Amino acid sequence: MNRQIFQNFQKMILNCTPCIIILLLILISITPFHVPQHINVIPLFALVSIFHWAVYKPELLPPYAVFFIGLLQDMLQGMPAGVNTIVFLLVYGLVTSQNRFFFKKSFLVIWIGCGIILAASIILIWLLMCALNTSFIDPLAVCFEYAVTLGFYPGLAWCLLRWQRLFLSHV
Repeated sequence: MNRQIFQNFQKMILNCTPCIIILLLILISITPFHVPQHINVIPLFALVSIFHWAVYKPELLPPYAVFFIGLLQDMLQGMPAGVNTIVFLLVYGLVTSQNRFFFKKSFLVIWIGCGIILAASIILIWLLMCALNTSFIDPLAVCFEYAVTLGFYPGLAWCLLRWQRLFLSHV
């Protein structure tokens, strides 16, 4: 009886690890990186992680979790509610619908795919923020945000893949 309860609890925790990892990445990413000319850049680690889990283990990241993750990131960054939520859900839906394309592709192909989706996502966030703030936001900060996020992708993807292979291969 106790063994069965422990196994069920362990399976539940393992199934929640993508959400837990994304929440930790949000906490890490809300600390802005300072780049030249006093531009604060906040890398979109959560978006990269959502992309990763949507490619490799979409069954462990349900859409309602993506919705709440987006709301949480909006609140922690002080953005209007729904900006990241919309973008995260669009990315999740696009990537899960194209799962057959990404299946068993090389790292380079997946990185390029992530780069394209990340560029579209950052542009959409920028457009939404310009519209909601009724002011023009410096596109240089958006370019730095894209470059920093894409630059962190290989290391972050390696860590997520290691975690997946070590702990989630049988889930």
